[in-house]
Amino acid sequence: MDNTKSEEVKKVLLGIFEAARDKDFEKLARLNDWNGKYTKFSDMPPLERLEGERAKHFDIVLYTNITDYTCVVEDLKTEFYGNCAVATCYLSYGGILVNDYSFEAQRFTAKSRATFVLEQRRGQWVVVHQHLSSMGDSNTPLFDSDANSQD
Repeated sequence: MDNTKSEEVKKVLLGIFEAARDKDFEKLARLNDWNGKYTKFSDMPPLERLEGERAKHFDIVLYTNITDYTCVVEDLKTEFYGNCAVATCYLSYGGILVNDYSFEAQRFTAKSRATFVLEQRRGQWVVVHQHLSSMGDSNTPLFDSDANSQD
C-alpha cells in the first residue's frame, strides 16, 4: 500500500515542477493548498515563512520570471502518518531568471534539501507546506546581495 501512496506523492511533486516549468498556475493551485493552510520556507529571498496569498503570489511571480526551468528530484523518501505524508528529497534545479524591468537575464543552478508535507483530501494528495534549504553549491547567485538588503 505504501508503494502506491509513495508513487502518488511522487506524481504530485513532479507535477508541481512540470506545472512550474509550463507556467500552469491552475495546476499548481490544485497541487498546492494555496487557498488554505499552505505555508512555505524558500531558499530564495525573502527568507521567511510565507503563508496563504503571499506564498501563492511568491510562487506565481517566481515561476513567471524563470524560463528554461528544469528540476531533478533525487533520493525521494516518503513517510506516511494517517492522511498526511512527509516527503524529503534533494532538488537540483535551474533556469534563466528574467528581470523584465531591466531587460536582463541570468542563468542559475542550485541544489537544495527539500521537505514537503502533504495531506490527502478526497483521495488526492495536496501540498500544505514546503521547506527548501540551499546546499550552498549553486554556481551562480540567484540574486545580488545588495538587492536584498533592507534600508
